[in-house]
Amino acid sequence: MATKQKLERTISSTQDMSSIVSTMKSLAAVNVRIFGQAREAIEEYMETVERGLEVAVHGEGGARIGPPRRKHEQALFVFGAVQGMCGQFSDHIADRVIDYARRFPAAVHIVAVGPRVGARLKDRGIEVARYVEMSGSLDVLPRVVDDCIIAVEELRRRGVYGSVVFYNTASSGSSYEPHHDLVLPISEAWLDRIARRRWPTRMLPTVVTDRSSLLTALTRQYLFASFYRAAAQSLSSENSARLASMQSAESNIDERLSELRAAYNRQRQQEITSELLDIVSGYTALE
Repeated sequence: MATKQKLERTISSTQDMSSIVSTMKSLAAVNVRIFGQAREAIEEYMETVERGLEVAVHGEGGARIGPPRRKHEQALFVFGAVQGMCGQFSDHIADRVIDYARRFPAAVHIVAVGPRVGARLKDRGIEVARYVEMSGSLDVLPRVVDDCIIAVEELRRRGVYGSVVFYNTASSGSSYEPHHDLVLPISEAWLDRIARRRWPTRMLPTVVTDRSSLLTALTRQYLFASFYRAAAQSLSSENSARLASMQSAESNIDERLSELRAAYNRQRQQEITSELLDIVSGYTALE
């Protein structure tokens, strides 16, 4: 049986752990809100880019952006967890990438975004062609997106024309699910759809610049928004998963503290009872 002093030390260390978990829980809750707002903002920006493409391709039956459609090689940009304590977050997206790569007939080039998902892929026997650093701060997302776009351009010069982003996206509550989007080449069906979409006002904007230059500029903005959305979605769902993990850990720690305090109280009561018995025995002996 543990002594009272040992129980006191265990209770103290468990309380310290509870404090750490509570702090991580608060940080995760704040980050969920921050990256959720970033996700909503980039969705609105993507809508603006789509409207610009709608004007650029209006009346021309769509526009082909990128190489002719064929089974070209693809770059798979995989966004994983930045920090720990979020369960199997990186494992789930790594499994999604492996399943996609097995079914894709052409070669794929893996670009791991974040410090953890690359190790998960290598553990599964998947070669990672390139790494892009990412942290859990909102301020670094533009730099991360720029690095991804640079990787896209370098791979395109090597004949890798397709780009797909893989990330976990938040679903109901604190759960998440793996997701992927084709970024390049831009879908002709999607361009045709937005070209036929009704403009929200009675006046369609007029293109006053070279249409090819406009499409190039809008494609760059589309790339930026696509990668930024993937990063924001991934970080938002990662913090949601961490929040759920910390809530579970907090519940387990509270339960453990209750057990330790009950054991401490029993031990203390036994010591008090033993002392009282000693006093009574001594008094009886004196009589």
